[in-house]
Amino acid sequence: MNILGINCSFNAMNHDPSACLMVNGKIVGALEEERLNRIKTSLGYFPYKSINSILKNSKITIKDIDLVVSTGSTHKDIQKKIKSCLIHAYGYSPKIKIFNHALTHIAGTFFSSGFNESLIVSIDGMGDKISTMICEGNNNKINEIYRSTGKEQFESLGVFYACFTEYLGFKQTEGEYKVMGMSAYGKKIFNLDRFIKVRKKPFRIELNPNIMVKWKVNSAFQPVVNYDYLKKFFPPRNSEKEKFKQVHFDLAKSVQSKYEEILIEIIKKFKGDYKNLCLAGGCGLNCLANSKLNKLFEKIYVMPASSDRGLPIGSVYLANYLLKNKNHKVQNMFLGNNYTDREILKILKQFNIKYKKCNPNLDAAKEIIDGKIVGWFKGRSEFGPRALGARSILARADLKGMKKKINSRIKFREKFRPFAPAILYSYAKNFGIKKEYPYMTIACFPENSLKTKMLEAVHEDGSTRIQTVREKSHPLFELLTNIEKKRKNPILINTSFNLSGEPIVENPRDAIRTFMSCGLDSLYIENYKILK
Repeated sequence: MNILGINCSFNAMNHDPSACLMVNGKIVGALEEERLNRIKTSLGYFPYKSINSILKNSKITIKDIDLVVSTGSTHKDIQKKIKSCLIHAYGYSPKIKIFNHALTHIAGTFFSSGFNESLIVSIDGMGDKISTMICEGNNNKINEIYRSTGKEQFESLGVFYACFTEYLGFKQTEGEYKVMGMSAYGKKIFNLDRFIKVRKKPFRIELNPNIMVKWKVNSAFQPVVNYDYLKKFFPPRNSEKEKFKQVHFDLAKSVQSKYEEILIEIIKKFKGDYKNLCLAGGCGLNCLANSKLNKLFEKIYVMPASSDRGLPIGSVYLANYLLKNKNHKVQNMFLGNNYTDREILKILKQFNIKYKKCNPNLDAAKEIIDGKIVGWFKGRSEFGPRALGARSILARADLKGMKKKINSRIKFREKFRPFAPAILYSYAKNFGIKKEYPYMTIACFPENSLKTKMLEAVHEDGSTRIQTVREKSHPLFELLTNIEKKRKNPILINTSFNLSGEPIVENPRDAIRTFMSCGLDSLYIENYKILK
């Protein structure tokens, strides 16, 4: 059975349109529209390009799709709108089914985890009038335990974080990770109890409505921040161009700490005897908070694309579950496009690009050891917000000054932004890293003996969003192995292959343009080294 999942953006409420294809219970492809149209978050777009690529890669047509699934169960005419878009593009529409936003997050993280049993938690801003849903998963079945009720806009941990993200000068749904990064440079000096709390009886998250002008929507369907009210307690940062003051870092730290406090209280309320945790929703991308949860469970799985871009994966899993078919876990997140030598050479010759054929795992290893910063393009693109080694910028993690060099010369971004280290799991075990972290979703606090080997990938607070590499098929495995053979320290900075404000590169053209626009020393596209 072929099931097509989509996240579409008919209005400003929906962001990050994307698509996913499941064939007989297995995810075979997933793509984000922003990777293809080069428009960050692609607000207001239908994922035509993503659908087209997935169908082409799978060698099927829209008429081979048995069911199209999406979210938006509380939105008027959404099914009709999707049908209209499909007919407009293809002259045909398969059967369409619409699911609840939160339940879709729940299904996506549980069924992709491979766990037999787990507590399942979805927390985000709001979707289909639910901001928090908690379920239990047992033997391939899901049972709901709790959902936010009543005035849902006042029961959202995600809205709390989003409001303060905007107050600190960043865009909601885009800048939350920046606040998380800022928090390492601040102190918890502000008491935020007046803004959000957990009520015991009845259990509920209560957000102070005064932080918003009123609950109505702006152009991005986000709460309108009440600056006049918040100014009574701390000064705002009015735009991304305004210089940072220490008070802004202190506020970020206070917000992050309060967020973690509330999140842990929620989880502990429902933890019971569960040994495993599955987490999804936009809040699942808060790596620092996840590190706290990691201590409460034997195993924790965070859906790698836990924000709304991952909804198509959840949709197809939920549909397959309701049809009583078997779901299979996601083996990895390399679900996007790949490019043949023929396609790559065509582009190189078309734009008169200088290149040479090479063994990238050997040549790039040598350059990285020598202190070079390389662009890395290999295999199918990764699905989700973080580069996992298919579309990455790589450099030594132990070379002093590398973080500053990448931020200023290549990424053109704020100095407080951290980097993640990619490391062979076989090597990490020697330094007390007992769990595998393949998706950069959980922050770790490694022992000093490991910190010294990757100082440029350790944040100000001692945390690092580590990525462990184990599978031989992983696009970084052979490269890391070659580095280990030559210098006994297989740890790389692995950051997304993009410039600040742009989506991660998808195709060879994107990679070449980015390479030519910044201070990267080298670019490897499959078996070719690109020359400036």
